[in-house]
Amino acid sequence: PVLVYPANNAVAVATNTLLSWNPSARAQTYDVEVAFDESFNMIYQATGGLEATFFNLENLSNNVKYFWRVRALNESGYGPYSAVFNFTTIPNAPMPLTPLNGQRGVTTKPVFEWVPVTGALSYNFMITTNPNDPSATVVNRTNISETKYEQYTPLQNDKEYFWMVSANMQGGSTKWSQPYSFKTRIAAPLQNTPYDGATGIQIKPFFSWTLVSNATSYHLQISTSYSD
Repeated sequence: PVLVYPANNAVAVATNTLLSWNPSARAQTYDVEVAFDESFNMIYQATGGLEATFFNLENLSNNVKYFWRVRALNESGYGPYSAVFNFTTIPNAPMPLTPLNGQRGVTTKPVFEWVPVTGALSYNFMITTNPNDPSATVVNRTNISETKYEQYTPLQNDKEYFWMVSANMQGGSTKWSQPYSFKTRIAAPLQNTPYDGATGIQIKPFFSWTLVSNATSYHLQISTSYSD
């Protein structure tokens, strides 16, 4: 039989994929062998008695090269094996770096970074409030050329988020990475009195500010100069 899919030397093949080949004249059934080596000494899966010219291969490992071949059978016996094709499965998802999983007090404009995936063409990035609910997506960016993403629009203060990343490969995209959770810092209080630029203030002034939700205490600083 002439093998069709995956093409020889294919990369980024899904871990659940279809093997297909052209039919052989007078063939009644087919045998398929999948192995970890070109000599087929380390067989991953061998299946016989297939009447169709395709086979669903499932539960492959990520980023592994597999070799496969097919032979036909009829009342006269087995025909020769096909040429040997190989393919490599899609890599694992990128590994998130920062913010760390479970990190608290994160700025509302974080910079997200992850480990590069060899052979990746670009990356996809997502922020959500619930990784199991598509409607909870807050940010969804595709085809990012770098291994980082900077959030320019502020997220909400004192809120838990999850972020994930996937890689776009030549043959498709990896799965999403494990969701990493982080919680943004609480909002800063707004000063009430003395108002900005006030003069003639008594030497024992009264300072007041707005309440901040979930704040347990406040820290007051007074200085003769200011810098960011």
